[in-house]
Amino acid sequence: MQIRRWLSFFGLLSLWAVCISCGQNYRLPIIQIPGDPGDPKLYHFAMTISTNDPAANANVAGTVMQTDVAGDMDVGEAPVGRGPVFATLLPTGSANRIYVINSLEETVSTTTAAPLSCSPGPVCPIGTVSTITLPAGSAASYLNSTEASNMYVILQNTNRLAPGTPTPPSIGLISVFQNTLQQEIVIPAAGSLTAMAELPNGRRLYVVDQTNSVVYVINTVNRQVEQTLAVGPAPSMAVANPDNSAVYVMTTAGVTVIDALTDQVIPGTLNTGGQPNSVTYDSKLNHLYVTDTGGRVAAFDAAVAAGGLPTPLFVAPAGSFAGVIGVAPLPDGTHFYVLANSAGTSLELTKVEPRTIPGSCCSLLRVSLLWVLQHRRDRIRYFSSLVAELVADDGTVLDDFSEDIVR
Repeated sequence: MQIRRWLSFFGLLSLWAVCISCGQNYRLPIIQIPGDPGDPKLYHFAMTISTNDPAANANVAGTVMQTDVAGDMDVGEAPVGRGPVFATLLPTGSANRIYVINSLEETVSTTTAAPLSCSPGPVCPIGTVSTITLPAGSAASYLNSTEASNMYVILQNTNRLAPGTPTPPSIGLISVFQNTLQQEIVIPAAGSLTAMAELPNGRRLYVVDQTNSVVYVINTVNRQVEQTLAVGPAPSMAVANPDNSAVYVMTTAGVTVIDALTDQVIPGTLNTGGQPNSVTYDSKLNHLYVTDTGGRVAAFDAAVAAGGLPTPLFVAPAGSFAGVIGVAPLPDGTHFYVLANSAGTSLELTKVEPRTIPGSCCSLLRVSLLWVLQHRRDRIRYFSSLVAELVADDGTVLDDFSEDIVR
């Protein structure tokens, strides 16, 4: 089995490796494309950001690399700023833009992803990188947008006035066409902003404040904070429903649902039995996937009437996915991937296929891909283990096989 077959997942795993060491700010292990990207054939690639060891040499620039996952081909890479910590994609089809926060120099780098093909060659290069300068001490931490002309960035402003003198955080508005910071929307209270989610229609932006356990609702037309909604304790993540009807906010007590038609919190909480650590929306099946620190993965049916809570479909027993940290559903709804770090030294990617008959004997068929990367001075050694399991509804493994590959 050739190593190229594993490269389609390597970008995802490398991005996770970057994000686990990013301080107190919440970092997504798997970053979904915001909004509806349209034709999925335009997005058969993975993007990886690399810090290139800034601890050893603070002057070394980071890089962004693009991998064509359809052919397991390295399209190329481009330099960004020093200490990249977060990246997102602004989907536009033929000219998808990548944005990267550089923590060591208060900048955001942006470039266009290489399209799948061009003339005369089979592959186009990644676009020229532009640098957007942010105010000194702004401490950018998160990017999100579903608009064609704007990108939003969280500015924590920890040392904006002077070292040790905090300033209320703000949301910076970056012009896609001018590549400059155009405006800042000031948040009304000091706190720690951890995430934000914009509705696919681009009309409102929901900003998560972990310190104050609230979500700020920003009108993107007048660019004002219009509401402050109390959610559960210590919220850290949010995702929007593709039909603009709801926003799901992850807290330490469960998932709080905001009715985006009225901007009111729907009574009740989505629970898995443990403390959630990721929430993901499957736009094909209208399923909401929630993982928790107890190794559970839960699915909720979000195709409910406006103002209603999603209904539970299944919750995998505790320990089913030890060390789980995120879920990535495929656009066609056939299966989803679960990313885990059970031992703290390896990354596991599990393919899960929900069966069409709920409550049948064997509701989950999962295929685990286990990576152990051993870094050496002159090489990297890959150990891969392919494991397939037939799992009953109660979590019992009915049958399995495995294959080990060393490269």
